Amino acid sequence: MPLQDGLADAFHRAHEEQFGFAERDREIELVAVRTAEVRRGPELELPVPDAVTVTGPSVVELAGSTCWVPPGWVGARDGRMLRLTRQ
Repeated sequence: MPLQDGLADAFHRAHEEQFGFAERDREIELVAVRTAEVRRGPELELPVPDAVTVTGPSVVELAGSTCWVPPGWVGARDGRMLRLTRQ
């Protein structure tokens, strides 16, 4: 719920919609408040890795990590995603 004028009323309305009741005489305590700043990032042109298919057991080297493909599984990478499927 966004911070706004009349926050207590908005909270009680939302609580009543979700749970079927509101205790408007109870004090509200803000336990966690999250904020975010959203701005447009730079345009990125990332290289697309070659397509690859592996049959487990195998280790697939990825940019920044590795992926273990266990026996009985097949790993297929088409673009940036590696998808594992049980045979």
